Amino acid sequence: MKTKKAKAKRPKAKVKRKAKPKLSDKPSEMLLEALHDLLVMEKRPNVTIDMGSWYVPRDVGCEICLAGAAMAQRFDLRAKFEPDIWGDGDSYYELSPSDCGDSAGKKLHAIDDLREGRLYEALIELGIRIDLIPDGLPSTVPVSDYHTDRERFIGDMHYVAAVLEKHGL
Repeated sequence: MKTKKAKAKRPKAKVKRKAKPKLSDKPSEMLLEALHDLLVMEKRPNVTIDMGSWYVPRDVGCEICLAGAAMAQRFDLRAKFEPDIWGDGDSYYELSPSDCGDSAGKKLHAIDDLREGRLYEALIELGIRIDLIPDGLPSTVPVSDYHTDRERFIGDMHYVAAVLEKHGL
């Protein structure tokens, strides 16, 4: 009588996740990184751009703002995702910058300030003392609303980044 040999089971290979890129410490680069993330997210089905929501993941898709696009692209927040928190089939937990840690959270708040043209507020959020802000840097610049004129908004973000870059930021 032949006995069957037990097949040795191969250990399952661990899937290594590629490290997500971090946001730059330089405000001009950080803003352009977030804008790039927004443009990537716009192309995805079931993604709604809503500058009034940080990052609201849903069972299918999500709602994001400019900083929320960076959150979705650069931070592994799946463990913090709480679907349908009220049990009504429609409520989802909005993830915010505080879900990304203190340092990253400050960068995300700064991105939100820059989205609205508030340069000084963004720099202060990043820990730059007001007396160290370069001379000649405007405290605010006009920025178009994304929902009113997307193309102009994108151009305005590039302009804000250029203004910051011109002042070494």
